[in-house]
Amino acid sequence: MNLARKITAIAVAGALSACAATQVDNTPKHPTAVVTAEFTINGLYLPDHKGTQTVYTRENMRAIDQKAEFDSFYMGWADYDETLIFRISEKPTMAC
Repeated sequence: MNLARKITAIAVAGALSACAATQVDNTPKHPTAVVTAEFTINGLYLPDHKGTQTVYTRENMRAIDQKAEFDSFYMGWADYDETLIFRISEKPTMAC
């Protein structure tokens, strides 16, 4: 009788654990690849500056986020922080 109870208990525990929780899908609906780069330019003929560039890529679009800051007080007007977004249309068009 002891063996029958153990087998029954294992079967009931197995059935309950199998039906206890359904698996949840946590994958993102729109996966995005992210690439980040940092750069520094020092030179004799170019003004010294540093910045970052981050590229976000999806199946149908790409965004490029750029930010640069010049070290010189005189070149402070040339600092930039911009984002360019490129979208790929469903139907390609050709220009003649």
